[in-house]
Amino acid sequence: MTYSKKSPMITATVSVLKGLRRPPKILASTLAQQCLLCAKPGSKAVLCNACADDLPRLTSVAAGLCPRCAEPTPHSELCAACQTSPPAFDAVSALFSYVYPVDRLVLALKYGGRLSLATWFGERLALLLSAQGRAEQIDCVAPLPLHALRLKERGFNQSAEISRTLASRLNKPLRLDLCVRTRHTTPQTGLTHDRRLANVRGAFAYAGEVDGLRVLLVDDVITTGASVHACAQALLQGGAAGVSVALAARSAQYSRL
Repeated sequence: MTYSKKSPMITATVSVLKGLRRPPKILASTLAQQCLLCAKPGSKAVLCNACADDLPRLTSVAAGLCPRCAEPTPHSELCAACQTSPPAFDAVSALFSYVYPVDRLVLALKYGGRLSLATWFGERLALLLSAQGRAEQIDCVAPLPLHALRLKERGFNQSAEISRTLASRLNKPLRLDLCVRTRHTTPQTGLTHDRRLANVRGAFAYAGEVDGLRVLLVDDVITTGASVHACAQALLQGGAAGVSVALAARSAQYSRL
């Protein structure tokens, strides 16, 4: 099954979702009965099995992945960027490549308030981490925090919503208090990697007891990894034993070179 960016159903669905923060109960009930992508009726999940199986999984679009940042590499070796300038996090686990229609799903969650997608992503991340053997290598789950102004504007933190389900499925503590965003930064979209790093430098600080913890940091998507790198740095400064990252999607344009 393939999707066209001009599909009337996809366009209409995303358009409706963008106008909602938290869907009314009647609308949410209606949407829950059909697949968000193909509108197949009777689906018990936000996506039907056929559409879910057809999404571009990150492992299917590359021969191998860097074990640290998930950059495509020929033989799953450490990429050049991680060899020359290692990020503060130890490993990245990502479900999908951030291409169509995954990008539309992330936008529907982030700006359309389709919180059932957060549950869906969280459930599948739990399965991925367990399959990778990384579930037992973490002590707690923490979302990448939003600044208070952004949180007030959006009404929820999509990373926190994904984290709730992920922590529950892995039977790990959810820690919303570990890290805070201390500076309201400009959007990262369109910035180069160096400018992204500068934009979020010093924007995070550890806030809770983190000493000795192996933290799983959760976000919806990364492009250059600057934000999760800066947040991981703050957690390590607070005494964390290590930080790994879990993502719904990883941008195909990710590059730290």
